[in-house]
Amino acid sequence: MLSPIPGVIAWPAIGLVAAVLAGRSVLMRDTVVDQLINRLFLWGLLSLLRYRCAMAPGVASLAHQLALGCTVMSSMCLQGIVRVWAFDADPVAVWRRHRVCGVVAAGCAATILLAGTSARHEGRLVDLSVSRGTSWCGPRSACPCS
Repeated sequence: MLSPIPGVIAWPAIGLVAAVLAGRSVLMRDTVVDQLINRLFLWGLLSLLRYRCAMAPGVASLAHQLALGCTVMSSMCLQGIVRVWAFDADPVAVWRRHRVCGVVAAGCAATILLAGTSARHEGRLVDLSVSRGTSWCGPRSACPCS
């Protein structure tokens, strides 16, 4: 499955993100927020490249699930940035919490890959149920969420 965005638009946008990341990595790396923003850009760039470069047969492919994992990791960086700005947290505490959140995000990304294996083989998305009569908690009639 090819991207719906043409290459003449996508590649310059990806190049711009890469250039901003390179510039920020060299010039702005002193504070906790700078480092978290640099990591946010890095995970975003990896996600963009994963979506763009993978010649995936469909949206249920491994490439898309890896890109989703990169997006989860970038969300953890964004959470750390918000914690510093909104709550004026101590930088040491932010790094400690960010390490814990990074481990949780990596676990979530691994869960996406594990859960997506059977879905990938069946050609469906991770969050879709096996059939219309069942949901994640069993038969639809017994499900409390239906």
